[in-house]
Amino acid sequence: MSKKVVSLLFSNYKNDNRVFKMANSLAENGYDVTILALCYGDVPEAETQGKIKVRRLKLKSSKLPSGNKIFGSIKYLEFIFSIIWGYRKADIWHCNDFKPFMVGVMARFFNRKLKLVYDCHELESERNGVTSIERFLVLKVEKWFIKKSFVIHVSEGIKSYYKTKYGTADSRTEIILNTPHTSTYVKSNVLKERLNLLPEDKLYIYQGGLMKGRGIETLLTVFTELSEFHIAFMGYGAFEEKIKLASKENNNIHFVPAVPYNEVVTYTSSADYGLISVENICLSYYYCMPNKLFEYVQAEIPILVNALEDCRNFVEGNGIGLAVKEETPESWREAVLELSKRDKSEFTSNLKKVKEIYNWQNEEKKLLEFYKKV
Repeated sequence: MSKKVVSLLFSNYKNDNRVFKMANSLAENGYDVTILALCYGDVPEAETQGKIKVRRLKLKSSKLPSGNKIFGSIKYLEFIFSIIWGYRKADIWHCNDFKPFMVGVMARFFNRKLKLVYDCHELESERNGVTSIERFLVLKVEKWFIKKSFVIHVSEGIKSYYKTKYGTADSRTEIILNTPHTSTYVKSNVLKERLNLLPEDKLYIYQGGLMKGRGIETLLTVFTELSEFHIAFMGYGAFEEKIKLASKENNNIHFVPAVPYNEVVTYTSSADYGLISVENICLSYYYCMPNKLFEYVQAEIPILVNALEDCRNFVEGNGIGLAVKEETPESWREAVLELSKRDKSEFTSNLKKVKEIYNWQNEEKKLLEFYKKV
């Protein structure tokens, strides 16, 4: 009989390729998988994605007024107990981030046989913007319950942090990187053509969230000065208007709305270099390994990365790009000029090797082996 897995997340599950890839890998290999999310926005309450069942909870209390703490507490309690009561008989809860893990801990009081997989997408107690109360709660719940659970991390740095802090056993932890499927490389010019650039124009790309803490303002400053190089910001977020304004004032700065996930690598391969400019403003960012890193690898473009431990070690250790020395516009400017002078061919052979190692086909094998222990 197939083990029943509930993949729980506190969003409407509209754009989360990591959650989908994990659920799909499990479903394709004999697990009975349900993704459980919230129902808001333009998403259906129920749908099927391949062998995955997707269920989104629509709360009766959602009609209560917003902005009231009492009503907010009622909504939260309804959500928690709807999940626990409706899905308490599952074999495994795959908890995406801390809040679902906390609900999973409560669910175990109703089903002592329930196994929890705590999928830490970040270093939860050291996230950007976490409040002192949230940090206290995360630290206490993790301290009491993490060693009784199975834990997935997104980088070596975060895994080491948890092992040092809580003594988590290697046999109950695994690193699953957020890599895309490996692709047969076909160089594309779709992005340069869309931006009316010549094939020989040097194009840098930043893709992902356009928001505070991602180094967007620094990149705008740098490329305003380096008008001989082009930069495309591909994604969505609070800084869209700021980028659009800069693009009107600078012919080398471009905004490209986010494209469907299955087209990302095609667009990326049209650029010459990939940028990772996440700012070192919290430990979670310092140890991050964002999916754009591996998308650049699959597109076989050299990478310029900020001074973040795991990213820097990955890029420099594999010889697939350069690392910026300091988080200043001056240091970024020097790094852009240095990378632009290099012959791209010195990185190409390494990129081809690395993409055969760091892809979802290989991460899936790790996931399935890990689930055999659960």
